[in-house]
Amino acid sequence: AEQALRHPVAQARRERHALLVVGLHLGQRHPESDRHVAAPDAPGLLATWSGVLAAHGLDILSARIVSTADGYALDVFQVRGRAGRPVERTRWRRARADLVAAARGKLDVPALLARRRGGKVLHRALPPVATRVSVDNRASQRFTVVDVRGEDRLGLLHDLAAALAGAELEIAVAKVATEANRAIDSFYVTRRGSKLTDPGDVDALRGQL
Repeated sequence: AEQALRHPVAQARRERHALLVVGLHLGQRHPESDRHVAAPDAPGLLATWSGVLAAHGLDILSARIVSTADGYALDVFQVRGRAGRPVERTRWRRARADLVAAARGKLDVPALLARRRGGKVLHRALPPVATRVSVDNRASQRFTVVDVRGEDRLGLLHDLAAALAGAELEIAVAKVATEANRAIDSFYVTRRGSKLTDPGDVDALRGQL
């Protein structure tokens, strides 16, 4: 399993790809599939990739992001298609093309999401979920841990990751999960290599999220 996760980064290094995207299906009985995105690390990558996937109707069930010591990022998204079905090949091809375009700076991801949000969306009859944001400097020796719990919606992961990038925070690890209509997201972050400790900065970040 560890070798499978490292493979896209290793291949991207060997072939000097600006972006490498790999899809891994879990079989006909499983509508979920893993999509691995490896690229040279840069601010806002998680926001970019998650925004493209959401805009193409891929439901992100979980996400893991790992930054390597030599400057690469590996994002692993577990996704499924509409109505809980597997992701169709044509939909994935379009999403992959937009991932490449975004990596090359030729795609406005917020605008793409805005067009998608402007369409008709079916809302599920589920109870509302209260929003909770915590910023913890005790859980990790190296990182500030930001936990966000709230009601899931289209592009939520993109918006949270974009807010972190806008606060000049680097995401070292992200753990994202969805339960029904509840999003449970954790981000391990630093600012220029240090924890976010200033009380004013912490309050501002909590308000933005």
